[in-house]
Amino acid sequence: MHGIETSEFESDIRPILNKTFQGIDEWSPLFTPKISVKRLVYPLDIYDHTCSKLLLDTISKAARCVGDAGCFFSDNYYFTSQLHSHGTRAGYAHAYIPIHELTPTFIGETDINKSEFGDLENYCEELDLVWTDYFRIYSEHSEWGLLLSFEHFGILGGSVQFMSMVENEICNLDEQANNFLDVFLGDPNDYRSRSSRNSAAHHIFNMLKYTYGEPESVQMLKNLGYL
Repeated sequence: MHGIETSEFESDIRPILNKTFQGIDEWSPLFTPKISVKRLVYPLDIYDHTCSKLLLDTISKAARCVGDAGCFFSDNYYFTSQLHSHGTRAGYAHAYIPIHELTPTFIGETDINKSEFGDLENYCEELDLVWTDYFRIYSEHSEWGLLLSFEHFGILGGSVQFMSMVENEICNLDEQANNFLDVFLGDPNDYRSRSSRNSAAHHIFNMLKYTYGEPESVQMLKNLGYL
């Protein structure tokens, strides 16, 4: 993995990113129309290797199949204009990660992690890379992208070919979405009895619509008893 200067990102990498992402955060329409299949991933805590290793291994395998030798990393505060106010130190906000390094980098299995630095945050510090728990990784050929929220869920999108391989390897993505709703919205009976709908629920409903499409998201909420 190596850092990418802001000038290089803006001239060379942003056009690649813009073919994958159109939104700046998880609560707005995130992906471009090119990214035809989207799924929620939950839980996703990059510090919890049990929930991140399978996903990263699967992304690596599918990425190779769609022609990626590597992918890009971007700190998401760079796009929300909060990078400096968030209190992160100066450093690269973007990086290139060879696909064979993707899982080892994030779960601490690189030689540099094992020996001198011991964990991902220190590893990124040694590389002079800005590290927060709010970032995106995305295909060098604009075939897929993942946004990881600091609220420990992710939104993964990709081409039909890419996402078919992901869904073959991770068979419980629908269950993960249901678990996400259970945690973020609570018991359906309690939810329906509330006299008003809070703004968080409004954001979640919109995110589901942007991710799954309106008919599927409405059906999902009905099946779980929220509508």
